[in-house]
Amino acid sequence: MRFTDDETKYQAILNRDPQAEGEFVYGAISTRIVCRPTCNCRVAMRKNVVFFDTITEAVEHGYRTCKRCKPEKSSGWNKSREFINKSCSMISRRAINGEKLNIDTIIAAVGVSKWHFYRMFKNYTGLTPRSFYIQCQLLQENPLDTTPLPEIETKRNLKRVKEILNLYTTPNSNSSSS
Repeated sequence: MRFTDDETKYQAILNRDPQAEGEFVYGAISTRIVCRPTCNCRVAMRKNVVFFDTITEAVEHGYRTCKRCKPEKSSGWNKSREFINKSCSMISRRAINGEKLNIDTIIAAVGVSKWHFYRMFKNYTGLTPRSFYIQCQLLQENPLDTTPLPEIETKRNLKRVKEILNLYTTPNSNSSSS
C-alpha cells in the first residue's frame, strides 16, 4: 500500500493518481462531501480534507457521496473510459482480422459524437484511432491487453501511455549504429 500517510494521499488527490483508486476516499470538511481520489471536482484546501478507508466509513461520519464521481459505485462511473475501452477492442479486432477501419461504425456503436470520440480517444490512449489501428496491425495484438487504460485521463497518464507505446514502436537501440 503506497498511500500510508495523509500527505501522500493528498498528493494523489492533487495529481488525480489512478493508482489511488480504491485505496481510500476523501471528504471535504467544508461541504461534507466524499469523493474518489480521482474525482474531477475542485480539490479542497489541505486543512479541509479528511481521509477514510472506505465509503461506508465516510457515510457513517455524516458525509454524502459526490454526484460527479459516484464513489459508492464500484464500476460504471467513468463512461468515457468504458467507451474508449470498447472502441479499442473493436479497432484492435478489426486490425488483427485484417478488416478495414471504419470509424463511423465504431462511433455509432459507442454512441457519442465524432468530435468527442476523437478527443477522448486521444486523451486516454495518446494516439488517434487510425494510429492505434496501425499499432494493432504491427503488433498483431491490442497494446492495451498488457497495459490497461488509466482510470482517468490526465497529462501524467497520457505521458505514461505514450512512453509505453513508444517501447513498441521505437527500433531496437542496441542495433549496430557505431
